Amino acid sequence: MSKFVTSTSVEFKKFFRSKIPLITLLAFTLVPFIGGFFMFVLKNPDFAERLGFISKKAQIMGTADWPSYLSLLTQAISIGGLIIFGFIISWIFGREYSDRIIKDLLALPISRNIIVLSKFIVAIIWCLILSIFVLVLGLVVGNMVNIPGWSQEIIVRGLMIYSVCAVLTY
Repeated sequence: MSKFVTSTSVEFKKFFRSKIPLITLLAFTLVPFIGGFFMFVLKNPDFAERLGFISKKAQIMGTADWPSYLSLLTQAISIGGLIIFGFIISWIFGREYSDRIIKDLLALPISRNIIVLSKFIVAIIWCLILSIFVLVLGLVVGNMVNIPGWSQEIIVRGLMIYSVCAVLTY
C-alpha cells in the first residue's frame, strides 16, 4: 500500500508542477461566462441589438431560464470535457515518452499496474475538480445574470443530469 501512496503522490506532484492544471482551468472558465453572456442576450434582446450584438443567433439557445442554462453547462462539460479531459489523460500518460523517462519508470521497484492506477487516479480527481469548478462558477454566473426560473427541483434535476454527463465524460 505504501508503494501505491508513494506513486500517487509523485504523480500528483508531477501534474501540479506543470502548466496543465492552469491551462485546463482557464479553458473551462470560459464556459460559464459564455453561457451567462448568451442568457444575458436572451433576456435583453433590445440592449443586445443597440450594442450591435446579433440576438438572433442567441435565440438558438432557447429561452433565458435555468433549465436552458444548466443544459448548456451540461453540453459544454460533455463536449468540451471530451476534448479537455482527453488532453489531460494524454498529457499524463504521454509525458514519460516525451521526457524520455519511460525506461526509468520500467526500472522502478513499483509495479506497472500501480503506476498506471496512480496516473488514472490523478486524472480522475483533476477532472472531478474541473467539473465541480464549472458547475459552481456556472451557478454564480447564473445568479449574477439573474436568470429567471430558479426552483429547487429544477436545480436538483439539472445537477443530476450534469453529474451523470460529467462522470460519463471522464
